[in-house]
Amino acid sequence: MSGFIKLIDLVVGYKEPIIAPLNASVNLGELLILSGRNGVGKSTLLKHLSGFIPPIDGIIEINNTNLSKLSIQKRADYIAIVNNKRIEESYITVEDLVKMGRYNHNGKIENDHFVEEAIFTMGIEPIRKKTLNKISDGEWQKTNIARALAQNTSVIILDEPSAFLDYPSKIQLFENFKNISKNQNKLIIASTHDLEIAQQFGSLFWHVNEGKIDQFRSPMPELKW
Repeated sequence: MSGFIKLIDLVVGYKEPIIAPLNASVNLGELLILSGRNGVGKSTLLKHLSGFIPPIDGIIEINNTNLSKLSIQKRADYIAIVNNKRIEESYITVEDLVKMGRYNHNGKIENDHFVEEAIFTMGIEPIRKKTLNKISDGEWQKTNIARALAQNTSVIILDEPSAFLDYPSKIQLFENFKNISKNQNKLIIASTHDLEIAQQFGSLFWHVNEGKIDQFRSPMPELKW
């Protein structure tokens, strides 16, 4: 089984399994859309893939290395993570947060072309000098994604990245993801409930239902919820 990320007999859950053993592989250049009802295990799976929590059983390999064997710093070289936990500090600007995506690469927060490209891609140039307590939920979401883009990893994992965004921004977001995954050869994994939009841009889909994951490519079949 080849792939940049490989799941080998992966059992998803905390103390009890919530998804049947999963075998799968995903390559760079894919936009993987993860769907399913609330509570079926999507966020738990993403936490396993991010290295935040160990799976109950099985192996996650990234670039032919067991994820559990990698240090936090080495994982950050491979994987950028976007969650929905908001920071509202009055002394941190939008630009400051995006720069933090570069910290793991050079030991200090520095402005460089990755920062500028991320700010441009997410369309947050007009708010770059605003502090985090002065921006909307939608602007925060875009800023947090820009931070992950600036990290310049091979893999970006996002949990509900289109939450808080208006409809045009949701479309632009997934279009950006498609272009980034294809043109920059990155693997982007995003859980979402905005399937009508995501299915227009995703290249690979995992749908969680009744403790199993159905894997397919476009066009999407009729899903069971």
